[in-house]
Amino acid sequence: MQGVNVRFECHCRPGSNTSNVNEPHQIFVLLKHCLLQWLVCMLFYHGSEGLKNISLQIHSYTYALANLITSLGYKQLNRNYFDTLNIELPLTISIKELEAIALQKEINFRYIDQDHVGISLDETTNLKDLNDIAFVFCRSCR
Repeated sequence: MQGVNVRFECHCRPGSNTSNVNEPHQIFVLLKHCLLQWLVCMLFYHGSEGLKNISLQIHSYTYALANLITSLGYKQLNRNYFDTLNIELPLTISIKELEAIALQKEINFRYIDQDHVGISLDETTNLKDLNDIAFVFCRSCR
């Protein structure tokens, strides 16, 4: 099977390699345009069933991770979620310790503040990644 090359570019003006975006509405329009181009490329490459399968896998992994983390005593704060979790740390767990363990596993979380960590999964997340994330949260509980 021959590979498909897709070139993805977003510019403010045709023929421009730099952006001159300084107004909030310009940024919104540019992001909307880039997102639409990305969605069209994904649909073209994966097809509608492929996108559905990718979405189901991402959400299934996120759901499983949320259940595991809450079973360890952490609190998952998002009422509704697809691929991103907002985790509140118990008082007994230091965010610095969690961050140090995550860095040993080469994992980047979003450290919102001293009590909250954000985790986002995507189509590249695999079972090894989930096990590594679980390890970080389990190890921090000690």
